[in-house]
Amino acid sequence: MTKKHKNLDQNPMQKSFSIGHALRHNFDWPNVGEVLLKVKEELTELEQSLTQGRPEQVHELGDLLFTIVQVARHLDIPPDDALDLCNQRHHQRMEFMKKLAEEDGLVYESLTLDTLETYWVKAKTFTKKIEAQQIQNYLTSHSLSST
Repeated sequence: MTKKHKNLDQNPMQKSFSIGHALRHNFDWPNVGEVLLKVKEELTELEQSLTQGRPEQVHELGDLLFTIVQVARHLDIPPDDALDLCNQRHHQRMEFMKKLAEEDGLVYESLTLDTLETYWVKAKTFTKKIEAQQIQNYLTSHSLSST
């Protein structure tokens, strides 16, 4: 009977977190600042891969995502939760942008990128306090608050 590896039940982000956690004593960055330097390096490599074809792009994007997850691990922030909160914020802002455009008598789907950016800034400004409270509520409910 083969031993089931616990990583098989995890999504890719959780696997990256677990891999980094398992290696932290043997092969890890000493602090989050060093991981952020690696993020910049991986981003540069991804940018360079844009002229190298799809396989290299997939490779470099994976490296960047893995390194970003290691930033989360060093900050002790579950990456899935951070991404989920970001998705919620993005959705709220998009809905608010649509509402603002409608109130201005505009059809959202026909707006230019510049106009959308203007509405994005307005939505971001308006929703910032709500989002901050949602994040604080999350941190408190997960005992992650630094206060």
